[in-house]
Amino acid sequence: MTRDLRDAARNLGAAPSSTAIAVATLAAAIGAAAATFGALDGILLRPLPYVDAARLVTVWESNARDPEGLVEVSWSNFADWREQNDVFSSIALMSSVNLDFTLTGSGEPSQVAGNVVTPDFFETLGIGAALGRTLREGDDRLDAPTVVVIGHGLWQRRYGSDPGIVGRAITLEGDPATIVGVLPPGFDFPDGAELWAALPPSDRADPNARAFRVYRAVARLAPGVSLETARAGMDRLAATLAASWPKENGGYGVRLVPMLDAVFGSARRALPLLQGAVVAVVLIACANVTHLLLGLSARRRRETAIRLALGAPPRRLARVALAEGALVALGGGALGLVVAAIGVRALRAFAPEDLPRVADVTMSGRVVLFAVAASLACALLAAAIPAWRALRAQPATVLREAAVRVLATPRGVRARRALVVSEVALAVVLAAGAVLLVRSALALERLDPGWSPRGVWTARVALVRARYPDRAAQAAFFTRLVERVRAIPGVDAAAAVLMRPLSGTVGWDYPHTVEGQDEAAFRSNPYANYLAVSPGYFDTVALTRIQGRDFTDEDRADTAPVVIVGESVAQRYWPGASPLGKRLKFGPPDSKQPWREVVGVVRDGRYREWGARRPDIYAPISQGGQYRSDFVVRTSLPPAAIDRAFREAVYALDPQQAVSLPATLETLVDRALARPRFHAVLLGAFASLAAALAAAGVYGVLGHAIAQRTAEIGVRMALGAPERRVFLGVVGEGVGLAALGSAIGLAVAFAGSGLLASLLHGVSRLDPLSLAGSGTAILLLAATASWRPARRASRIDPAAALREP
Repeated sequence: MTRDLRDAARNLGAAPSSTAIAVATLAAAIGAAAATFGALDGILLRPLPYVDAARLVTVWESNARDPEGLVEVSWSNFADWREQNDVFSSIALMSSVNLDFTLTGSGEPSQVAGNVVTPDFFETLGIGAALGRTLREGDDRLDAPTVVVIGHGLWQRRYGSDPGIVGRAITLEGDPATIVGVLPPGFDFPDGAELWAALPPSDRADPNARAFRVYRAVARLAPGVSLETARAGMDRLAATLAASWPKENGGYGVRLVPMLDAVFGSARRALPLLQGAVVAVVLIACANVTHLLLGLSARRRRETAIRLALGAPPRRLARVALAEGALVALGGGALGLVVAAIGVRALRAFAPEDLPRVADVTMSGRVVLFAVAASLACALLAAAIPAWRALRAQPATVLREAAVRVLATPRGVRARRALVVSEVALAVVLAAGAVLLVRSALALERLDPGWSPRGVWTARVALVRARYPDRAAQAAFFTRLVERVRAIPGVDAAAAVLMRPLSGTVGWDYPHTVEGQDEAAFRSNPYANYLAVSPGYFDTVALTRIQGRDFTDEDRADTAPVVIVGESVAQRYWPGASPLGKRLKFGPPDSKQPWREVVGVVRDGRYREWGARRPDIYAPISQGGQYRSDFVVRTSLPPAAIDRAFREAVYALDPQQAVSLPATLETLVDRALARPRFHAVLLGAFASLAAALAAAGVYGVLGHAIAQRTAEIGVRMALGAPERRVFLGVVGEGVGLAALGSAIGLAVAFAGSGLLASLLHGVSRLDPLSLAGSGTAILLLAATASWRPARRASRIDPAAALREP
């Protein structure tokens, strides 16, 4: 082994530049692979803090009006599911969105995101408490004292990791409550929740309120039941309930979403694709190392012939080839660990804020083991062809080839060309995916949200319902607060809105009836995105008013109900006519909701998701607000200054009232675009690296070919071949290999483009410009890589070439 390593080191030292390039390219590939594996490991591969998380599903309702949407669950339907299903071992209910709980009594009032759940929620998930206990049966009784379970982060942040926290009395929403447990670190479901309370009986007082859909469920599949079987069973149960309750459940079904998808979202699809991209880069790097080893083997054919003639066994030569691969992999792997450490830190810094468990992405021992394993795999792959050729070497054949100066056999030439074609094909596949993601990200960047985020700051105020028990008191507080905020120096405009833009995919989906519609027409209406706003909201966010008027202070709870609609609503129901003066109401035609007059039309806005619009219907906050409201403030003040001034305005009205979620609208837009940018930049970086490595492969093959054919080219030039023909011949060889690789890569990209479909927006997965552009770019890069070898070939001195021994 010592002799093998010594000979391998001598051979590599004979070609220092080629060896350095091979080590550097392998280091870049191994480093990128290890860093991406670190992200994959920290985010996806480490188990969730649930017992057998793969058997957990979140349960929603679905509706034919929005086949792709998730509809909240009604308590009555949940109760029937729990009693009649035969596919779940347990099922629990929770609020569909996190609620805002105000904590007072120790320090400044604060709002904590929390959720109300049925007592079997934690048992269904398989989660126990780190301190104390979780919720249990009886905690939801009407006469039971209020108890809560808090998250590990809240325990550390607000209560200083007090080990005696269990049993502490706190003031929650103005009422006494007791902390009975602290959850273990890492539990974060629903996303962002830090406090859990029992679902109060008052929220389910009417067991027949099947149209009151404000929850979602989480369930555990029964032993032996697959996801598809569960879906079929719940579809049958939904059909039974629709037949029993046609008015409330007609057109409704059930949708099951695996817990892993609910937690990780698009990251579960994107990260494995990125890991696949990195594997492709590593394979290209391995191919380049193989080029190096084949080149070294070709240069040593005379030496090999002599050693074989003196009795050296072929396996000895194969061991040297393996040792060469091992040394290159060792150097590349060592440098790759440095690259990986830098890459992991860069990934954490660049990753979107909402990427789950990004804090767990570290340079762990598993990442180091992965880098070592990848390096060893590259060593074996790169040395496989040279070692195999050494084992099959026949002394007589090698001696004859050395005697007539054959530097490479046809089989060896074909192997090197096949490697280049493979490199180019992989590079084209990555380039095509990167171009599609970049074009998708640019399409998202160019979208017009309808409103302007520039210079707008936002925050949330959730009133303590015990102190503001009805909508009139809540609307009065919000109105007074808006007046105070408008009076702050540096504030140009301010308003309240039920949910600020880009708050999340779950919001207020309101069924509605336009005057003159019957039940059948009502069922064909899409759900509207409902927003309650104060006067001045549209001017504050620069949402253009097309017709009619804004809401005013005269639109009160005791005046005629009014609405303002988005332009798509107006065009759907009153095409070619003015919608002003027309009427609609929320609910079906026979609902007791009042008819509301349309007094204005505004541009459509993007509220839930950046990439999609919904029909918008606005109501005055005095006629349809809630206990919680977001505020939008157009101001020239810096965020810290307006945050401080806004809190002072709130405390002036109620010193026990908390403020949460301060941010600028520009920040919210950046968050919405962060994941598409992240995916595009990462895959683009890998594609660029792959293209550079493929170009290096083309350069290496042509350079080796020139070395092999120096005498031949000298003879041709001595016989009158012009430099131009020699130059074009070499370039043509490189471009020909690249063209074949591009054709194969485009075919693979075309076949596999469906893997990217869920990550694209505004561009087809079969976009011809993206596919053709990526292939053309790699061809141009290959032509550029061919230029220097071709120029060197065209300047060969025929006399010197013919004099070579």
